[in-house]
Amino acid sequence: MNEVKIALVTITRLGNKYLREFIEYYLNIGVDKIYFYDNNRWREENVMDVVSDYVNNGLVEVIYFGNAEGRIQEIAYQDFYNNHGNEYDWICYFDDDEYVVINSNENLKNFLSNPMFCDKNGVSFPMINYSDSGVIVNNKNTRLDVYTQIKNRGKIWANSFYKTIIRGGLNVTYIIGKYEGDDNIYDNSFHVPVVDLKVYNNIVDCDGNEVTYWVTMNETYNGYLKHIPTGCIDDFINMKMKRCWPGPERTDVKFDYEYFSKYNNPTNEKYQYYIEHTNLE
Repeated sequence: MNEVKIALVTITRLGNKYLREFIEYYLNIGVDKIYFYDNNRWREENVMDVVSDYVNNGLVEVIYFGNAEGRIQEIAYQDFYNNHGNEYDWICYFDDDEYVVINSNENLKNFLSNPMFCDKNGVSFPMINYSDSGVIVNNKNTRLDVYTQIKNRGKIWANSFYKTIIRGGLNVTYIIGKYEGDDNIYDNSFHVPVVDLKVYNNIVDCDGNEVTYWVTMNETYNGYLKHIPTGCIDDFINMKMKRCWPGPERTDVKFDYEYFSKYNNPTNEKYQYYIEHTNLE
């Protein structure tokens, strides 16, 4: 089996509680090195404070990114590809609350070495959202064994979208723009890979099928992305709301209890915790 070289790139802020679990998860499935773009502000705990041993062992690199503004994920992704895109066979661009799952429990190196991907520019995984599983405060430094319930929004497998593992050594664009085959999909988001100025150019899903942005999923997929969008209400307040995302330029979305309730079953206990810990009336 070919030994492909894999990098994982993540931009993170206020996510330090679970970073060591995140690192161990990806190292165990075959990622060679993890790059964190540390977007924590100067009064917030730096990523280096919790991962220095991995850095010393050459398994993690931390790039300080606390002063970045605007569409920072596109900027970080483009920066990494420009500087390191030729060093790896495959590059995973996942958030720190996203865990790629291969249904066969196959090592990611072996999976990406499958002949059906040998001439492809990327492999996309559909995303499945997981709820808080009824937890109010997660006192563990782990979440994979805590948040185990799929959030059922209508059909469990419906109306999801992809995140992509991209091949190294290509002409890849993550900066926002207008590209061939792009009908303003998701505001030309960083979720949509552009190769040689063409959207989803020679990119397939994890079953080897042609990719379009939105997907109606089924249970036959070879893999998926386990996404924990909020965690429990305590996680949500301390890891999401304190980011003040997405900022005043976006009026269509806001980290508040309504957002939390899209992914979790609202209860009086959760709402009371939210009120008490956000100083809201």
